Amino acid sequence: MPRERLPKWLCFKAAKHDNDFLPDYFRMTEPYISERFADLLRGFDIGETRFYPIDLYQADRTTKRPDKIFIMNIVSQKPGSWDEAQSRSNTWSPVTETHRLFRSFIAFDDRVAVKASTRKGADLWVDPVLEGCLFFSDRLKRAIAGSNMRPKLTFYRCKIVG
Repeated sequence: MPRERLPKWLCFKAAKHDNDFLPDYFRMTEPYISERFADLLRGFDIGETRFYPIDLYQADRTTKRPDKIFIMNIVSQKPGSWDEAQSRSNTWSPVTETHRLFRSFIAFDDRVAVKASTRKGADLWVDPVLEGCLFFSDRLKRAIAGSNMRPKLTFYRCKIVG
């Protein structure tokens, strides 16, 4: 998505949250990440993924928080990587004939099947058919899990086929 179409700032809805801890990764309309999460990702093949700095304000919309956060615009795509026939999941629903909505919050390990060819290339990617679904290579997942990052992110293992 072009930078012009992404938010320029973010604020808390209620003053009681003004000083809340922010996870290293969280998602609202877009994925947001901390500076240290961005630094970790830069050590991997993330293709043309971009990190756009965004201002974060308290609920009064004038007091800026010191947190340095970014919108993560994931550009790396691996079209055709999802194997619908070998996926055993009720976690998606058709949106159009060529587009699915993926509900990752009810996913489980080995329910989503991806082709073995996805092991090549970018460590962070999307399949354009599956909306809202991020794919991480095993090595990137292990690096995140082994770090002191606290992302609001749950990983589910994919079934590798073909």
